[in-house]
Amino acid sequence: MELRGYLIKRGASLEVAEDIVQDTFMKVLEMELVLPPEKLRPYLYRIVWSTYIDWCRRENRWEQLVNEALGPNLETTSFPTSPFLIELTGSLRRLRPHEQQLLVYRYHQRWSMRRIARVLGTSPAAVKMRLQRLQRKLRKYLEED
Repeated sequence: MELRGYLIKRGASLEVAEDIVQDTFMKVLEMELVLPPEKLRPYLYRIVWSTYIDWCRRENRWEQLVNEALGPNLETTSFPTSPFLIELTGSLRRLRPHEQQLLVYRYHQRWSMRRIARVLGTSPAAVKMRLQRLQRKLRKYLEED
């Protein structure tokens, strides 16, 4: 609860804060780290904060790429200028319309996982998994080109 509140005070949504705290505890458990109690708390704060920074960078990168490649809506897209954006646009166009729409909801319209889940009639965890699969799919398409 304390770590989650720390992230929320620094701008994370409840959903993101819960995910990051869970990931942090999983990392610590997997490392089988043995620290004295007085050093464990500051260590957890550092891990939580760096994980949140990484998450922000990743989210901003995907948001920027989707915005530049798909534009304000799927019908009218501005012409990409860099070779990478041309490849990315081609890869995004290979996705099914519902997959493109999911990317637009998350990265262009900045909807939360919960809001997308409500619209799609599924759980936030399922939305998160679909987005991860879409990102892997796009990476694969980009590697093929």
